Amino acid sequence: MFYELYNKDLLDLRFGYSVPYYFSDMQILIFWPNEHMMTDAGFRDIARVPAIFDENWKYQAEASWYLRDRFRGEAFGDKESGRYPTRQSLETFARALCDFLEWCDWAQRPWQEVEYTNDLINGYQKHMEAGTWSANHRSLAASTINSRIDEACYFLKWSVQKALRPPFKAKTRTVSRIVGGISVRSHTPQEIVTRIGKVRADPMELNIPSADEIVKWLKCVKLEKGQTKALMCELIVKSAIRREECAQWRMWTLPLSRGEWSIYGQQVTVKIEYGAKGPKRLGQHGVEIGPSRFVVIPLDLAERIHFYREFIRPKIRMNYVNAAVDSTERRKRLRQVEHRLFISEHDGEPITGKQLWKAWTEVNIKPYSGWSPHLGRHYWSCRTLLDSFREREKLLANGVVITGDWIAGNAQSDLLTIIQPQLGHIDTQTTNIYLRWLQKMALGDKHDDQWIDHLENLDVSREASHD
Repeated sequence: MFYELYNKDLLDLRFGYSVPYYFSDMQILIFWPNEHMMTDAGFRDIARVPAIFDENWKYQAEASWYLRDRFRGEAFGDKESGRYPTRQSLETFARALCDFLEWCDWAQRPWQEVEYTNDLINGYQKHMEAGTWSANHRSLAASTINSRIDEACYFLKWSVQKALRPPFKAKTRTVSRIVGGISVRSHTPQEIVTRIGKVRADPMELNIPSADEIVKWLKCVKLEKGQTKALMCELIVKSAIRREECAQWRMWTLPLSRGEWSIYGQQVTVKIEYGAKGPKRLGQHGVEIGPSRFVVIPLDLAERIHFYREFIRPKIRMNYVNAAVDSTERRKRLRQVEHRLFISEHDGEPITGKQLWKAWTEVNIKPYSGWSPHLGRHYWSCRTLLDSFREREKLLANGVVITGDWIAGNAQSDLLTIIQPQLGHIDTQTTNIYLRWLQKMALGDKHDDQWIDHLENLDVSREASHD
């Protein structure tokens, strides 16, 4: 009966929508079902799980089965994380799996016969590194390659458990690694099993824009993409929240009454939980809520968000209602309740994370090529560290020598007490990137070699931190 919901004649918007995913000579469809109809049909436990089809609408039973097990926590036996994946995670899994299956078709290597070293490392991975298996024929990022190989390994291990293929074993090793970022707990090395053959990412050199570059870019976003998206972009660079956290910002995230704001100096503290990264729970109306944390935003920005909520957003909503084709549709729009704060001036719909990404990146004036919302988090972190360093520098008596040890000690204190709570997480590798950037800004490049040695001494294993 399950497959009957996915036969060729029923694949339309009654049951969901499909996302075309193109590969060499084949089109793969990731089909998202209609949750309500799936539930009514008796499949409530998997109503949110996508199914996989090929270009001839042939149902890919094994791949779809794997995604269902992945969602229900039955794919890896005792090694489950203890939480259900989000929709975004499911889409990531599905896309990576489709990419691997299409590579198998292109390489004429059935997935039932794929081996770890000969096929995944020396074939699939090498092709992605060389750009042979890439839409633009360029080498893919190390993180993309590693995540795709990981998902292929998960699928192949699962298929062995289901007796769908001969034994498969990925080569691994155990390393001693500091995990969990810069917290006190992170200074205790832990034994971690890591996959052999992962692609090493190049050491990251942060390119942090100047304040003037940020101002020019935000003006361009406002001019080309509208004031709402410009306000969202500014919120990210001035608070370091994630792109999805910004898109999921609620009407009440900043308390509705100004008298209820938590103000300290020129900062306002707000609680973030929608769109947050980490284990999710279901709130009202089935909306996913992530782990909550408190972040600070500048008071002047909070005032402008409040003004947007009180005066600009209602006008956008009214324009959306008045644009209805008839009175029935107009009444329907009036009854709609949307709790997300940021809505489009064009259609009155909530601005999604993907739309925010386009507004951020697809403008004529950017600080530099590759500027992204994630780098906006780095921008806030580095500028906050530098501002704190400058303030301490002013308080020092004349004659005090600024050394790498002095910078590292104070910067790590700031990372622990200011940066990490705001970001929600910061790992050892990112910590070192921030410290290296701060050293360059504070002392210049002349002490760079000594500083790198100093950073390496902070880790149990610098090599392991890249895995």
